[in-house]
Amino acid sequence: MMRDEAISACNLAAENRALRERLEEVEETLRAIRRGEVDALLVATTEGDRIFTLQGAEHPYRVLVETMNEGAVTAAEDGTILYCNSRFAAMVNAAPETVVGTSLLQYVAPEDRKTIDALMACPDQSQRRGEVRLASCDGTAMPALLSFSPAAVEGLPGICVIATDLSEQKRTEKIMASEKLAHSILDHASAAIVVCDREGRVIRASLMAHDLAGCNPLMQPVDMVFPFLAGSVDRMPPDWTGPASTIVSAYEGIIQKKEVAFTHHDGRKFDLLYSTNRIEDEAGSSIGSLITLVDVTRMKRVEQELRSSEHRLNLAITAAHLYLWEYILPEERGVCRNLLPDMLGYGTGETETTLASFTALIHPDDRARLVEVYHEHISGNSPFIDATYRMLAEDGSWKWINTRGNAVEWDEAGNATRLMGIHQDINEVQLQRVALKNASKKLNLLSSITRHDILNQVSAQKAFLALLEEHIPADAEAQSMYQHLIATADTIRRQITFTGDYQHMGERDPEWQGIEYVLKRAAESVCLDRTILTVDKEMPEILADPMLEKVFFNLLENAVRHGGEVSRIVVHWSTDVGRGILVVEDDGTGIPGSEKHRIFERNVGKNTGLGLFLTREILEITGMTISETGEEGIGARFEIEVPAGKWRAAIKENEKTPTPSCN
Repeated sequence: MMRDEAISACNLAAENRALRERLEEVEETLRAIRRGEVDALLVATTEGDRIFTLQGAEHPYRVLVETMNEGAVTAAEDGTILYCNSRFAAMVNAAPETVVGTSLLQYVAPEDRKTIDALMACPDQSQRRGEVRLASCDGTAMPALLSFSPAAVEGLPGICVIATDLSEQKRTEKIMASEKLAHSILDHASAAIVVCDREGRVIRASLMAHDLAGCNPLMQPVDMVFPFLAGSVDRMPPDWTGPASTIVSAYEGIIQKKEVAFTHHDGRKFDLLYSTNRIEDEAGSSIGSLITLVDVTRMKRVEQELRSSEHRLNLAITAAHLYLWEYILPEERGVCRNLLPDMLGYGTGETETTLASFTALIHPDDRARLVEVYHEHISGNSPFIDATYRMLAEDGSWKWINTRGNAVEWDEAGNATRLMGIHQDINEVQLQRVALKNASKKLNLLSSITRHDILNQVSAQKAFLALLEEHIPADAEAQSMYQHLIATADTIRRQITFTGDYQHMGERDPEWQGIEYVLKRAAESVCLDRTILTVDKEMPEILADPMLEKVFFNLLENAVRHGGEVSRIVVHWSTDVGRGILVVEDDGTGIPGSEKHRIFERNVGKNTGLGLFLTREILEITGMTISETGEEGIGARFEIEVPAGKWRAAIKENEKTPTPSCN
């Protein structure tokens, strides 16, 4: 009994030693597996740790996988990494033993994990691939192409993943895109662009640079392709054929918009703006230069023409005694160019002034009107400023000036902010006008006195003729001579009366007059008898000499006196492309065709032949014309054409109303 127990204890001790040795061997194996020293994997599962061996992956296969440039991963179906080569571990910046047993999703950027989920869940067992960014342990990301293939691990479904680093490819694509963009910029640039290396050779050139050089400039020294003469084409000697003095080479420094002259191989000369900048590497060392050549030949030609035009304009302005001015409303200041010194004798050159200081020099009688014209324009009630006034000169005299101008700039609210215009010296003209007016006044006075005296003599003559009538013999010859004397006296009276009418024509400024009102007033002076005068409603106003009433009087009187049996006179208005047409027509005998073109001439027609002549003269003062377009036997028809801008709608609406005949 005792002996059996001793044997049994020895056996147990031996078994314990054997089990301990086997446990140590297993633990050593597990440590080797974890360190990747054997072709087996230990994976924690729900059933405990499980060992997977790589069936058929002998040493040559392992060497191949470990030395290839792509990352390799073997993973379980749920994405648990069972194996990774050293390249994959390097791609995610981790040790192989720390990668094994982790999830593949851990090494994919969060925004790309849905892509991995889709690739892993794909029911198709064929190879599939997708681009993602691998997330490194240090927080950086790497673009990679992951290729998935199905694989069986220890009889269980799994996947093999090959990870290809796309960093270099992406950099290449970016460089190619930049290169393509650079080529596109060079090909479409309106300026000539040249890129040089550090030796000054042309390594890139735009199409414009090729055209300007007249040859292929690539790999040529820039100073040979583009030998520039400093300065402008205008200063280049006309017979210059020698070598150009070369501007400092582009790679030696920075030049901004240097004006240079360039002669094309075909003899054409160009003005160019030459700019260059150094191209530096990351260390700040010069590796070349970028040259830009802008053709400003046409611009300089235009500038020269503009200067010549401005010079001619200034000569014309000076010769016409014109002075430019401008006024800035928000700043309440203005500039008068040469007006104050040249005409008024204050200061020299351009004079800055304010509205208050300028108006202080204006004659008190003219000041209010000028300020009124100014405010009417800036408030939008008139299209421009036009005023004539007197200004005080330094010597105490008053000088006449005419000012014209208008707004040229406005703010966002539409308010004028800047005015420009001209002052014109009209002092001599105004003085001559006053002198002429005085002379005309004296002549008119003399004419009025003479006319009055002649009419008195004619009246006396007619009185004596009336007394003489009782003593005239009854024979036909004596009666004929007597009637001629009476007619001569009447003719003298009418002609003298006409000189009075003609004398006053144009004395006053034209004014807006309602056609209907003036017609009715003229009709009151004509004995229409049973003739009915009809005027269209909505007659406008026209800008005419104050003697417009005389025009209508002559037309109405001619119709009644010379038209035969006239029962109706009609006046109507129409428009045609902006112009107005006023028609006065009757139903009388009309005017013979042979006389139509002469009836408006002086001394043509019945009696004195002055009525229609005076009518035409009055209308022409404001640019109106008159013509006769009726038919003989049907009636006379006078058309008065009123230019655009010389008529407007009447303030009151007119009604078509027959004018009663006189008794």
